[in-house]
Amino acid sequence: MIRPLIEYWRDQNFWSTLSGSLLTLLFMWVAYTAVGMVDKFVVTPMRMKRVIYSQGLKGPPVNWLLGNMPDRLRLESAESEKIMKTGDYDIMPHVLPFYTRSCQAYGKTHFWWLGWEARIVITELDLVKEIFANKNGSYEKSQIQLRFQSQLLGKGLVTTNGEEWVTHRQTVAPAFHHEKIKVQFREHA
Repeated sequence: MIRPLIEYWRDQNFWSTLSGSLLTLLFMWVAYTAVGMVDKFVVTPMRMKRVIYSQGLKGPPVNWLLGNMPDRLRLESAESEKIMKTGDYDIMPHVLPFYTRSCQAYGKTHFWWLGWEARIVITELDLVKEIFANKNGSYEKSQIQLRFQSQLLGKGLVTTNGEEWVTHRQTVAPAFHHEKIKVQFREHA
């Protein structure tokens, strides 16, 4: 009973069939991974760029894989070496030089790229109010942002999206009702 099994394993056809099957599986896995990477790093950013441009937003030119991070880091490094003048209370150009220059060049609402993810910068008060009043969770946060912030802050209102975010917001909302805030201000004043 064991002897035919051993002879079968020694047969060259068995090993060639097995190695051919394993190579086919390996090739399929590599192809699947390559297609996923092309979609994530090329196709989706190109589609996002088209949508953003069609809505009339402008932004700085982008490096394919790094986004605008090299420019941002260069500006922040150069600005950190400068000393602020005495009496200069406009700290934005010193603290956030990339955002300041982008707002001057591309308007109050523009975009920039963090790697392959587009970031929309909004400084118009009405739009900011609309986003902060978001009750249904339709303004989702970046997956890159959530991955790093959740390690630092845990799972909460700042680091969640979708239904989980709605649940957290409904839990904390009563604490920020304007009547309760008025009482807190009277007690601290």
